[in-house]
Amino acid sequence: MILRTMSLALICGTLFMATPSPAQWQAAASPPGDPVDRLHPAGAELYCLSYLGKVYVTTDQAQSWTEVGTMTHGTAINSLVIHDDWMLISRQGWAGNHRIRRTAEGWTAWEPWPDQDHEYQHMTVWGGRIFAVSSGELVASDDYGLTWAPVATPDGRRAYQLMGARGALFLVTRNIGQSNGLLHRSVDGGVTWQDVTGPLAPISVHAWAEHQGAIYVVKYLGGGQGEVYRSVDDGLSFELYTGMPTAGYAPSAFATAGSWLAVGYPTSQVTSCFLRADEGEWQDYVQNIGVPQINVLVAQGGYLYKTGGTVGLSRAALPVTSSIDDMPPAPVAQLRVQPNPFNPRTSVIFAAPGAARLAVYDARGHRLRDIAVADAGQWTWDGTDDSGRAAPSGTYLLRLESAAGVLARQSATLLR
Repeated sequence: MILRTMSLALICGTLFMATPSPAQWQAAASPPGDPVDRLHPAGAELYCLSYLGKVYVTTDQAQSWTEVGTMTHGTAINSLVIHDDWMLISRQGWAGNHRIRRTAEGWTAWEPWPDQDHEYQHMTVWGGRIFAVSSGELVASDDYGLTWAPVATPDGRRAYQLMGARGALFLVTRNIGQSNGLLHRSVDGGVTWQDVTGPLAPISVHAWAEHQGAIYVVKYLGGGQGEVYRSVDDGLSFELYTGMPTAGYAPSAFATAGSWLAVGYPTSQVTSCFLRADEGEWQDYVQNIGVPQINVLVAQGGYLYKTGGTVGLSRAALPVTSSIDDMPPAPVAQLRVQPNPFNPRTSVIFAAPGAARLAVYDARGHRLRDIAVADAGQWTWDGTDDSGRAAPSGTYLLRLESAAGVLARQSATLLR
């Protein structure tokens, strides 16, 4: 079993992908008779959420699509999350909450959650739990959507938007009937919150990205206008960022891949797509782009995807650098555990340059768990071994391993 954790990117209408420098935007296949609404990238796989409320997957850069499970037509999906073996979706309107499990043989069959009376938006995995915003409340599930429990919000304010970045949860809250958005940060799963709004007030997040240790937030001002703020201290503070290629306009989306950062704009009044490596100069990335408006950019598998306008789906590739000095840095293996110490479960966040194995060892060197992983993702360890037996309190060693040896190590303390 290969585990991956994915994040949702909103896409409306058209999808494009850019080829080696200079950018060449080209058409690609769409799910038959079912236009793309959103995309969900994950390692070598790219998932499509369609206008008819179905989920498709491609492994050949959008040349062909396969439906995940069998889903009857319905309203569009407003939120999707994959956690461990489970994919959860929440459709717009009522009776739209479903989940499906992935086994060694593939995805099984969709099944409804018990709660079909509420929508669940901004579903995010943190600390082995799934968090979501539902009817103005922040809620969390420990059992893959079977049950949801309320999570207290700062000063009882209404939950509006939820994001996860740099090991923390970020929640935008409002008072009822007002647009006084505040941004709060939690590193303990919503037990405590810190107001980090600062110059963002009042905040409504238009786009959000994490890239090379920094967090970028687009504050929407209305009428297509906006400001970009950046945090370089894990979201504790934000400052106005003046390094964007087009000042005054609100970017609709970011995409990241290694050292590459791409930004898109939803208007034809300015150049709609730019790309840069590290903190270098922005380059316009619009050759043969067709409809210029961009609703979202998604980077996956060496490709940059775009939607915008009303035409079909397209594909291409990220640029090929011309010298070794210009090449993005090679993938670096990473391993992080949160929370730590933990009880009864913790999230293991990993990044590997390709296929690897994630193993858990006790203090005597006995291997308790051993799973296959690939690329970047998240796995929840519930403090048991491969046979389901509960491990005792103590400190355990987690290792990310490949044929080349140990890629990364991280200790984790279980407190029963």
